[in-house]
This record gives sequence, structure tokens and C-alpha cells, in this order.
Amino acid sequence: MKPVVRLALAIFLLAPFASRAEEIMVKGMGRSLGWLVAGEPGALGFRDCGGRLFTIGDSRIEPAKRRCPKRPPEITAEGVVAAFDRKNLLLTIETHGGTPRGFYLSGNGIDAARLSALVTGRKVQLRGPVAGRATRLDVD
Repeated sequence: MKPVVRLALAIFLLAPFASRAEEIMVKGMGRSLGWLVAGEPGALGFRDCGGRLFTIGDSRIEPAKRRCPKRPPEITAEGVVAAFDRKNLLLTIETHGGTPRGFYLSGNGIDAARLSALVTGRKVQLRGPVAGRATRLDVD
């Protein structure tokens, strides 16, 4: 098999897993494994493997080669778009009960067409690996 074909096949097979991949938050000498998520309203945060939410502040986020020992159950949510920060890919929805929920959008289930459809009042369904992160977005 040609190297280009092998590379394309590897990307195709691994792409679904990359969107749920963990990252490492590095702050000084400390390192935490987890996911980049929507934190405080309008800001990115970081959720570690234990589910704790941290502000990023002066930390940096790096790709991780390892995974959390115990994966939390996948989250799902639906509601209407309340706000969308295109620069930081932060989406705020209002659920049917009127509760605002924030999500960092990242993954192969989120493409430019779906992002362009995110206007206030539009109904959306989201799925992701942890609270505050969506790797799959469906827009009605």
C-alpha cells in the first residue's frame, strides 16, 4: 500500500476518536489530564479526569498521548442558541427548562456549514465526551 494511501486510511480510522481525545493543561510545574471545555460564561475552561472544572488563566493546553483511566458517560443536550462566540468556538444554548448551558465545540462532527447555521433562536442537539464540550452538533 502506498504511503499516502496508508496515511489517508489512518486519518479516516482515527478521526472519530481524535475529537474525544484528552488534552493536558500545563500550569507551572503542574500537569492535569482532561478536556478543554466551556467554563465560566464566555470563557474557556478545563475539566480534569475527575470532573473538576478549572479556569485556564496563564496555563497552556497541549495534546495528550494518554487517556483518562475512567471515561465519563457521554453527555447530550438540546435547546436553542442563545449566543455563539465564533473566535473561541463557545456556544451557549438555553435548554427547554430555560437553563443556559455552555459548550466548547471541537470535533469532526462539527463542520463549517453547521457553524454558519448557529444563529440566535436556532434549535440544536449536542453530544460530547464531558460536560462543557461538544464533539457532535446537529442544527434544525
